[in-house]
Amino acid sequence: MALKKKYPSIRFEWYITTFEQYRREIDTEAEIDKYHLILCMDVLYYLNDLSDTLRHLYRLLKPKAVLGITTICTKSVLGNFYLNYYKDKDYPVCLNSDEDIMKVVTTSGWLTELKYTPVCVDMTSVIHNPMSEEANMLLDFITHVIDYRNSAPKSLVGDTLAYLTKNAEYQSDGKETVTNSKVEIIITKA
Repeated sequence: MALKKKYPSIRFEWYITTFEQYRREIDTEAEIDKYHLILCMDVLYYLNDLSDTLRHLYRLLKPKAVLGITTICTKSVLGNFYLNYYKDKDYPVCLNSDEDIMKVVTTSGWLTELKYTPVCVDMTSVIHNPMSEEANMLLDFITHVIDYRNSAPKSLVGDTLAYLTKNAEYQSDGKETVTNSKVEIIITKA
């Protein structure tokens, strides 16, 4: 409420839905060139047609407006894991990465700047107590699959655990971490 008093002309809309559902519910033509800022914070992972979605979001922006995207960086340990395993047709989900987004941005010729933010994830329980509830919850979180240990093929679970163990870095506090860095992609409409 304090922000509303300080900035009375700013209107904020929050949608808790899938992007596909959102597109079905809005009048797209009425939304073209309407927004000054659109933020997609870790939400563009599971889209069937990433290119169409990004082009749609770009059309919604006013000239000189900004589309901000935060996503996993494939240069990090977990990003590299996603790149190598999520692109397999046998994997339960498909995860769009910074590389997928940048392919669309580059071919579209959009004005872009990138910022990388290092993030580490504590993998100690996964490495040293892989059957624990904490390890299972963390595996579900990082793989984006519910009950990953029991629903993914056993060979993939083994490969995942081996990959995480091999790429973990021992920290001075005794934790073993892997990088899950983020990339911020800022697109400015011409």
